[in-house]
Amino acid sequence: MTFALAVVMLETTASVDLFLPIIFTLFISYGTGTILINKSVYLSALRSKNIPILQKSPPSLNNSLTAFNLMHSPVTTFPFIVKVDQVFKELERNNYNGFPVLNSYGRPIGIIERDVAITIIENKAWYYRENMLGGNFGGGE
Repeated sequence: MTFALAVVMLETTASVDLFLPIIFTLFISYGTGTILINKSVYLSALRSKNIPILQKSPPSLNNSLTAFNLMHSPVTTFPFIVKVDQVFKELERNNYNGFPVLNSYGRPIGIIERDVAITIIENKAWYYRENMLGGNFGGGE
């Protein structure tokens, strides 16, 4: 950004004689800002609004955790094509935040989050099997 600012300032002044003072001023201001204000304004704004953000590295307590330590067994999954009542029953039965979606070979192809599944059910935004097999993905007619 510092270099781009120098180029813009040099082009607007159209004077090569000002190149060194412009570069000197930009580097001094950049260095001063880095030394005195090392906190990101963007991160400060996110923290003030209580928006969660990921850190650069995980907390040291989490270094030894694996998926085995975090997941329940057996894993609740959904096939690629699933009945709405099956999804509804699983949402009522547990409070998991996400469910793996499996293809016809039993391999994971994605994940559906709980709030997405609830929104789909609330809005009745699903496809009817007859339309899917016939290639019409337009919905319920």
